[in-house]
Amino acid sequence: MLSPPGRIRLITEQEALLPRLLPHIFREEIEADRFTWLAMTFDKNATKPTVQARVAAFKSALNTFVDDLRAADPIVEAAMTNSARLRAFVAAGMTNAIGVVRGGAARPYPSDSYRQAFMPAIWIASPLQTAGETNKVVGFPLLRRERRQALKALRFDQAITDPETRERVAWHVWTATLQPVSTFFNALRERLSYAQRAGGGSARSGPSYINGAAYNPRVLIAVLNIFRVYYNWFEARPCVGGRSGKADTEDVDAGTTMLRIPGSDIVAPITKRRSRRPIRRTPAMRMGIQENATTRTASW
Repeated sequence: MLSPPGRIRLITEQEALLPRLLPHIFREEIEADRFTWLAMTFDKNATKPTVQARVAAFKSALNTFVDDLRAADPIVEAAMTNSARLRAFVAAGMTNAIGVVRGGAARPYPSDSYRQAFMPAIWIASPLQTAGETNKVVGFPLLRRERRQALKALRFDQAITDPETRERVAWHVWTATLQPVSTFFNALRERLSYAQRAGGGSARSGPSYINGAAYNPRVLIAVLNIFRVYYNWFEARPCVGGRSGKADTEDVDAGTTMLRIPGSDIVAPITKRRSRRPIRRTPAMRMGIQENATTRTASW
């Protein structure tokens, strides 16, 4: 496999075949200690009211946690970014995920495929309830060598007490999400018929055909790479997170704008009402891997 230079960080769901395949596919990267693999699962059967209730409880708990941080040390809390607050919340609230066998006895959380000798037995239940991924559980099949050995020394039900290891594990739990891939492919399917499936569809009354669908995988791969680079690095668009505050917005110049009066051809000057607007940035800028004119950030 031709991999890009540098470290590789792979996030997958808990698929049974992956433990047999990935160690062979990424053998060179693993031996060079530049490969990280996180496996995750979440409640896909949760109803919308259940998800909304979990998200509301999470936001309330997070606000309480931030208030406690501010009361304990207002200077340190004021210097923290929203990301740092979330990581601290995860480090404080994450717990060991434990499975239960028939009869009520505790067992390691993952399936048998993820109980290999080289894998840490610990899986972590995340306190985050965001991005439609509620009740998320994260495992660490392959971490970099030093961190992997530290986790392998612990039982599946043993809490992580070392501060440095707990902080690093909390960072992995915080970043373990499939949401970026999901939004990318949602945008891809809307814009490129190449990515749609040709043939019959269950929601259609008759057979369908996507004109121009790519039957040659190499053509589709080339198109995906072009779209991926454009989507992540060149397509700037507004995006404001729920807890971003002013970090993702900028001041709007005072003045007026011209609007047509409904039901007439008269155009009148109207004073601008909003004082701030979303900053147009690429996903790479928001993730901290591409510099922009106002902020220089780096991923941990």
